[in-house]
Amino acid sequence: MSDNLDRLKDALSERYTIEHEIGAGGMATVYLAHDLKHDRKVAVKVLRPELVEQAWDYFRNVQTKDVTYRPLIRPDDRPAIELNADIMARYRPQMQEFYYDASRFDTYLEQLGVEYPTLRTADGRCGVGAIP
Repeated sequence: MSDNLDRLKDALSERYTIEHEIGAGGMATVYLAHDLKHDRKVAVKVLRPELVEQAWDYFRNVQTKDVTYRPLIRPDDRPAIELNADIMARYRPQMQEFYYDASRFDTYLEQLGVEYPTLRTADGRCGVGAIP
């Protein structure tokens, strides 16, 4: 049991100083420790190593025994931008008029020719000669 305590102290030494055992039950042991980051006393609950090993055995041999993991993206898959290269080349000139040119305009709305702030006409539409 002392070997497990030494392993626990080594594993948690950067964050906690294990002081002593508070209590033990069927599944875990609780230790009083000092939290070095927050400078306070804390309780650290540690599962018994045999239970952890049994849980991993169950996970490997029962729960995921018949599960085959395959990656979603295969090594020969190309990035989406490459798949759409011909479409991008065809529509890029049309889209460029909507790119914001900060060297020529103060705002994107100014580039589109929208007067800002927009003023509404008496009937609620936006336009030239509108009444605020």
